[in-house]
Amino acid sequence: MIQANIAFENELLKSGTKVLTQSRDCTDQQLRLAEEIQARERSKVAMRIIESRAMSINSLDKEYELKMMVRNGEKRAAQRLLEQLLVDIAEVNYEHFDAFKTRVIELVVIISRAAVSGGANLNAVLQQNFLFYQELLEITTTEEICARTKDMLETYMNLPDINMYQKNIKEIQKAAEFIKLNFRKKINIEHIAQTVYLSPCYISRLFKQNLGCTISEYITQARVENAKTMLKDSQYSITQVAKESGFEDPTYFSRVFKKIEGITPSRYRQYTL
Repeated sequence: MIQANIAFENELLKSGTKVLTQSRDCTDQQLRLAEEIQARERSKVAMRIIESRAMSINSLDKEYELKMMVRNGEKRAAQRLLEQLLVDIAEVNYEHFDAFKTRVIELVVIISRAAVSGGANLNAVLQQNFLFYQELLEITTTEEICARTKDMLETYMNLPDINMYQKNIKEIQKAAEFIKLNFRKKINIEHIAQTVYLSPCYISRLFKQNLGCTISEYITQARVENAKTMLKDSQYSITQVAKESGFEDPTYFSRVFKKIEGITPSRYRQYTL
């Protein structure tokens, strides 16, 4: 009887030990599972932060591009980029309508400042801003805000531009001065555009509209005018004149000179000396 009780107690002890072991194993598994879940959550948070920062940088780049397009009067390009920005802002703030409104207001401020910088009348811009902010209080959907913001861009870029002619003249003068100082070097439209803080497309349009020639033609003309001055001095050879005027190839220089002046550099020298 005593042996039977001892055997029973031993079985109970073994059973209890087994249960405790299984319990500890279960607890360890739960802890590992909890740690894995937390690690994944931390990873998700980190990814969201990285994505948010990337989107923020991308948004800033797009906002700068939009500002330059509005300033330079590139209407269609500005409209396309504005649509992209509105989609980006809506995706980030799809659960926070007030935050979406705030970002759109920030965007409108950027656009309005660019319009003024491009020559639009300040009072007209301020008046349009006031009307937009009043309407914004009544708008209740993302779609309405996007549509109204697009209308605002259209309005800004169609405002009476009483200072644009004077502004254009100044930009052309700056570009012309840069060409005058650098025509001996390898310069192109991108270099000139960077100097006057305009897009290559816009500065090209200004030259064509106001001077009746392309920037390349203007550079060539500046080089030929310098060559004409040097050709009047016999101490310079034709090769020297070509090089000092920005032409690396004397043969090409002669061909261009004849096309513009109607005679070769050598004949021009004969007539002027």
